[in-house]
Amino acid sequence: MGYYEGNIYYGVGGISGSTFTNSKVNKCVNNGNVTASLYAGGLVGATGKSNITTYEYIVDGENTGTITANSYAGGIISVSFAEIKSCQNKGEVVVTESIVGGVVAENNAQVTNCTN
Repeated sequence: MGYYEGNIYYGVGGISGSTFTNSKVNKCVNNGNVTASLYAGGLVGATGKSNITTYEYIVDGENTGTITANSYAGGIISVSFAEIKSCQNKGEVVVTESIVGGVVAENNAQVTNCTN
């Protein structure tokens, strides 16, 4: 069973709308559709910016739902400052305006071993 541990910031996601500072989303699966005007993600809507003494991770996650937004839509997360490891997006990602990604729409951290 997966879990979410951390704080909420902003966004819409299948597991958490957002994470901020000392957050970990581990082994979570979203099978539902996610729709938002901005910041829609299969697992997490968006993460806040962490500093060197904090951490944010999304590990071993999977999305199969359709993710839809006007802007900033990602199969796993829309805007990320979190390290993303071993995640899979199997769902469709749709935007009506701009900024879309199969795994992450706007990335500001390391992404490793992920597939779309």
